Parts: sequence; structure tokens; C-alpha cells
Amino acid sequence: LLVAIATRVRAPEALILFGVALSSFAGALTALIFNLSPSPIASAEVMNWLLGSVQNRSWIDVAWVSPALAVAAVFAAGASPGLRMLTLGGEAARASGLSMGRMRVLALIASAVAAGAAVAVAGVIGFVGLAAPHLVRAAVRGDPGRLLWPSALAGGLMLVLADLAARLMPTDQELKLGVFTALVGAPLFALIAWRAAREWRL
Repeated sequence: LLVAIATRVRAPEALILFGVALSSFAGALTALIFNLSPSPIASAEVMNWLLGSVQNRSWIDVAWVSPALAVAAVFAAGASPGLRMLTLGGEAARASGLSMGRMRVLALIASAVAAGAAVAVAGVIGFVGLAAPHLVRAAVRGDPGRLLWPSALAGGLMLVLADLAARLMPTDQELKLGVFTALVGAPLFALIAWRAAREWRL
């Protein structure tokens, strides 16, 4: 929906507002599931999925999501030349002759398929996918075409460390992984955004 809107609306502020509205609507649909659920057991299962966890996951789950991740990697590789040109600015990217519309579609499919596969088996674990690329960006000198595998490895390492920390927290109830990553990831991502904003001003 946002990609379709972006073809008609160019103002970034309007796109942000559309994104917030879409997110709110999706949240309302989730709340509707709880509201209409006939079984408290089903509601508890949905809630556990929303909190996010890798508990009781196995290599079988990895095998289930591997084909989707392979497809996402292919689409991401197809989008990498356009993403690399975008680092030079929108005008330079359009002048390069690359189809930026095609690049956006490839990047969208790659991110949606990869995120969907991960969320399907682990639930909602926020901020890992946002923070990991920024943490390893310097290692590839800001080249988005070479950022995929370092980001994947960094994200996996972040997830393992966060899971260990969540399990070792001295609480009566074990802290869910998605809750822990949100509590730690939100301030970390805010710091990354603040540093990026300073670099853009310079």
C-alpha cells in the first residue's frame, strides 16, 4: 500500500503519516483478534507470538524458512546496484539508467519475504533488523550492495546475545525475547539515528 501511495505522493511527511495510519490499522486488526477470540487459550498463544521468542525452535524451523530466505537473498542481490546508486543521491540514481521503480519493488519483496519468514517462526522480535545494518555499515564502507551478509550475521549474533540476556535476567517470569529487544533496541536505534542526523548536518 505504501509503495502504491509513494507513486502518487512525493512529500516524505505525507508518507510517514500514511505509514503511521497503516500501522495503527494493523494494530487495530490485532486487537480485533483478541476481542473476537472465543478461546482464552488461543488468545494466550497469539499473545506469546506477539511477544516473540526462539524457545523450543529447532533446525526443522530453520529448514522451513530457508527457501524463503534464499528467495529474499536473490531479490536483494537484484536490488543492490540500484541501492548503491541511491547513495549518490536521487538525481544521480535516475541519471544512471537503472530502473529505480524495479529496484524498489525488488527491495520491498526481499525485505517483506525475509521479515515474514522470520516472524512466522519466531514471532515479533523488534529492532534487530533495524539496528544490525547500522552497526556493520562502517565495515563495508557504507556500500548497501555488500551489506546483506554482514547484517545477517550481526543480527543473528545480536539475537543470540539478547536471548541469553533475557534468560539470565533475575525475574520471576522469564522475559520474552521480543520484549527484551524492544527495551534495549529502541534506545540504541535512537542513538544511531541521532548520530546519523549529526553526520547529515555536517
